[in-house]
Amino acid sequence: MLNMGRILKEARLKREMTLQDLSGKCGYSKALISRIENNSVSPSLESLTKIAEALNVGVAEIFAFIESDEPLILKKEKRNKLALVKGRYEIELLTNGSAVRMMRPMLFSLENGAEASGRNIREGDKFLHVLSGKAEVIVGERAYVLKTGDSIYFKSMIPHKFRGVAKGKTVSLTVTYLP
Repeated sequence: MLNMGRILKEARLKREMTLQDLSGKCGYSKALISRIENNSVSPSLESLTKIAEALNVGVAEIFAFIESDEPLILKKEKRNKLALVKGRYEIELLTNGSAVRMMRPMLFSLENGAEASGRNIREGDKFLHVLSGKAEVIVGERAYVLKTGDSIYFKSMIPHKFRGVAKGKTVSLTVTYLP
């Protein structure tokens, strides 16, 4: 079930608006707005657009933050792939990137000698599990060599690097958790 009502209510309260204020700006009754905020009624796209305009929020922004109780399924052929460093480093996103999700799982492929570095700008954790090959993982000042089946878990704000050190390609499952 979509949780659009909660998103709209949070936007209204953040702007310190009452139901009466919002009703006056968008033209819908307080009762209807309350039912939408409590998820007992789903607004039409036209109604949602008017409410969003009254809240000074884009409709796309509202949809980006909608949570769903339904599982997110992404078929292999629909995954987004990003090839970096002249194709020697590839990221394959394993979710559709919903903004409200706290985990960012991806497949991470590195050719021998290819390197990727990172540091999240907010607190969180990172987990990497080597599916095939061998990787050197540098977290802060320490280096770790991980082989197929090995894992590492660390705070993602710490500067870190991944380097493929296998003869062929190293493929890892990487999950970043951003609370």
